[in-house]
Amino acid sequence: MSFWTIKMRLWIVLLSGALIPALSVDAIGVQEWVVGNEANPWGTAATLEAIDRMARPGWIRPEQIHPDENLALGAKNRGGGISSPQPTMMFQEKKEYEDSEGKNLMGRMIDGDGGTVFEMDEESARGTVGGFVVLDLGEIIPGVHRIRFYPRAAFEDRFMRAYEISVNDGSPENITEEGVLLWQRVVREDKNALSTVEVEISPQYVRYIKLKSNTSLRWEIAELEVYGEGFAPKATYISEIIDLVGDEGLANFGKIRWSARIDPHAQMELRTRSGKTPDPFTYYKLVVELGDSIEISLPEPGESGTAKEQYEKLSKAGNPVRKRFDTEHWSFWSVPYSTSESDIVSPSPRRYFQFKLELFSELYSDRVELDSLSFDYSSPVMAHEIVAEILPRTVPAGEVVTFTYSLRPTIDGNDTGFDILEVSAPMEVNLNTVGDLFIGGSPVEEEKFLVESLEGGQKGFTLRFPKIRTSEDSLTFVFDGRVLVYGTRFGTKVFDSERPEELPQYPDPELSHLSVGVSLGETLVASAGSSPNPFTPNGDGANDHTLISYQILKLLEPAPVSITIYDLNGASVRKISKSQINGIYEERWDGKDDAGKFVPPGIYVYRISVEAEARKDAQVGKVAVVY
Repeated sequence: MSFWTIKMRLWIVLLSGALIPALSVDAIGVQEWVVGNEANPWGTAATLEAIDRMARPGWIRPEQIHPDENLALGAKNRGGGISSPQPTMMFQEKKEYEDSEGKNLMGRMIDGDGGTVFEMDEESARGTVGGFVVLDLGEIIPGVHRIRFYPRAAFEDRFMRAYEISVNDGSPENITEEGVLLWQRVVREDKNALSTVEVEISPQYVRYIKLKSNTSLRWEIAELEVYGEGFAPKATYISEIIDLVGDEGLANFGKIRWSARIDPHAQMELRTRSGKTPDPFTYYKLVVELGDSIEISLPEPGESGTAKEQYEKLSKAGNPVRKRFDTEHWSFWSVPYSTSESDIVSPSPRRYFQFKLELFSELYSDRVELDSLSFDYSSPVMAHEIVAEILPRTVPAGEVVTFTYSLRPTIDGNDTGFDILEVSAPMEVNLNTVGDLFIGGSPVEEEKFLVESLEGGQKGFTLRFPKIRTSEDSLTFVFDGRVLVYGTRFGTKVFDSERPEELPQYPDPELSHLSVGVSLGETLVASAGSSPNPFTPNGDGANDHTLISYQILKLLEPAPVSITIYDLNGASVRKISKSQINGIYEERWDGKDDAGKFVPPGIYVYRISVEAEARKDAQVGKVAVVY
């Protein structure tokens, strides 16, 4: 099947509103799953929150507020409304004006009907000076810039003659732990003479609006209107569960990529998860037995419908039910991907895949516009599961250690097996020590496996060996290495040389143990030494300088490092300053002092010191200068 055929089939499925590509699993090579752009519309089957798919064909972006839209009308649909916490205002609401259905009369201010009002008569107005109502818009609204309110057209003299308006953006920093809103007053008018009040404020994010009455004269409000502009501060797109290969097996994941236009004050977060079942949740009904609530897994035998369908049916009927995220068969959402083309970090091989896009804006006029998203996968896989482990898990920092690497595959069905293992690590590995290779418990002769350096200057090695074809073909070998930092992780992936076009496969991250720690002492600098020692800086070309070697341990961020050379009287003769992270280093000393003059013959002391944020450390050694 060609690439273009794949894209065409995907396009047909997406037009029907689903996100499940109809791709053939017997295709050779890497498959590409694509959604977005005009050829592959984003579809409607996903879970959308504040997402606009229509403004620009083939793109998604946050919903945009139209400047002429009265946002107060949609407050109830967004989960908000209008009310007052003050008893005096609540009393007015419950007077003879309340209808037989107990309707909240304050809601008349945001019902879009200029003929219905919330009214304060003379007696009530005198008793509620300082009374206020709070409009909750239901969510944070971008670019609110105009607030307007007025009485009925036939009673224009009943306008509010003194008032205050305050706003709150609904952010956590503007709401106390007790839930008290911290208000920002935007206007106060003590001598209003306008029937229709229209207040312009600087465009800003707003969720709550407080309107306070400072008059003792009769007033009414037919409509309280709010207007904004710009893009929603947060929008979310969660794909449906994507079945990559149907009943044919599993798929390995490759890279995920996207194309987007992102304004300076906006950002996008993409997360993924993968699973072995078509639903990330498990469902239960609750039954009370002997006073305890017992969970019974759904679906129940003999009952029609899937577990989710039975759950929803019971829930609608008012029965107690519960659902849980299926941690046994699904991974959690990944950390956000940091670049527009990244390796998929969710575990594979898996049959099911899902992604979540969150679009954020810190400025109402900025937004993310996403054109397309795609990812690579291949099937069949090399193994249903690979579990890898490296021992020992804790080693002394900076010392050469012999590690044992083991790999256990689960190979079944159409799995193809593998014969190449690539191991990478942020440390030097002596390739000559890679050996004692066993497959399925049997030793492999040296001439039947090959060890090579990684390409591109990467640290690590590639191991080629007789092909592993069954679950019994576990792989073990040893190698020597030196760990300098806590949490050193060995990257691992396997390949099948008979199918070079396929994606590599990684060990299951939830079952494998490929990190090595170091003993948590205070040592930051170790293994100080010098060679040759003594040395003869006389210009004859032999032993004219010495190399002061050392190791920096446990530093993931650069820190100041000083190599200072002292005479036996304690006077500093030469100082070299660096900024370094963990690693193995050598510093050359040519026998000269800071002024560029040769030092007299004798014994000198060198001191290597490190000053990290939390602690300091140093090592010293001696070197002799002779002429």
